Amino acid sequence: MLRYAATGSHCGEPHNGIQPTGRTAHWTASAIFEVQGGKIKSFIKEWDKLNMWRQLGWMNGDEYV
Repeated sequence: MLRYAATGSHCGEPHNGIQPTGRTAHWTASAIFEVQGGKIKSFIKEWDKLNMWRQLGWMNGDEYV
């Protein structure tokens, strides 16, 4: 299992047609890994994308821009 915090900015290429906003977002995430024979067999990642999108200016109210 892994839990982490990250910070990022949308300053590069458009994302799904959204032009760079220059805004910064901070979020946390968790991942659960299934290991078999010393190798990762599968994983599941969870994070609050909606909160990240709002911070980056990708959300207009409750709608994706």
